[in-house]
Amino acid sequence: MQFAELWQQLFVWGDGVRIDYRAVFGSAHLVGLFQRITTFILAVATARIHAYDAVHPYSEAHLAWLTERAG
Repeated sequence: MQFAELWQQLFVWGDGVRIDYRAVFGSAHLVGLFQRITTFILAVATARIHAYDAVHPYSEAHLAWLTERAG
């Protein structure tokens, strides 16, 4: 891996930056790696949205609208 291409291997997380020294862009195994990373990020986002919704419940008017829309 070239030092000039190191920035392509960085992953930004909540606690810092991770460098994957093994993965080189264009490698066949990266498809699975990026799919797992995307799935993980979506799971974290979904959990945070549910946590936010639990602390900030919908108003009665909004709940009535949701019920009407679902019906």
